[in-house]
Formats: sequence, C-alpha cells, structure tokens
Amino acid sequence: MDRLLMTPPMAVTTPAPQATSADHIVAALRDKAAHVNDNELARLTARIRLDAATLAEITATVNRVTDTLLEHACTRISTHAGTPAGERYVTAARELFALPADSGQRSGNGWPQ
Repeated sequence: MDRLLMTPPMAVTTPAPQATSADHIVAALRDKAAHVNDNELARLTARIRLDAATLAEITATVNRVTDTLLEHACTRISTHAGTPAGERYVTAARELFALPADSGQRSGNGWPQ
C-alpha cells in the first residue's frame, strides 16, 4: 500500500521582539548617519561654492563611504536578530552610536544638530 506523506501546515509566526529591536536599531543607525551626512554637506556648501554636478558627486561619495562603514555592523545586527548575540549587538550599537533607547520608533528624525 502506498503511503501519502503529509507535512504539517506552516505555522504563522510574528517577528520576535528582538528581531524588531534589531530592525529598529539598523533603521536608527542609518537614519543618524544620513542626518550626519546631510549636516556635513550643508556645512560644506555654506563654506564653499559648488556647482550642482560637483555637489552631487561629493554627496554620492560621502553616502557610499557611510554605507560601506555601516554595512558590516548592520549585517551582523540583522543576522543575529532574535539571539542573545543579536541583543548584545543592538545594545552595543545604541551605546557606540549614542542612539536613544527607543531607536527607530520615533516619527521624524530627532537627532541633535
């Protein structure tokens, strides 16, 4: 007699609180970096007259450097989300980058100038 193999239905799950925490901290970290970039580019344009093409190139370069510097940290935080190591990464990122405890849960950007 042939047997029909049945697999149990996929369970519907919600993200673990730690995973959500990791998502929030990554978003907050990238948001803060974008804010710092914007402020520094504004300071530069206040001191030096730049044409649109030059400013666009400088902006793209600064953004690439920032993305490269953050990529490893953000990947580690996301990869280990929901684990004890992931929570340590979240805590470390908050402390190292002076992110508020409610990082990523605020509307608008509340970073100091």
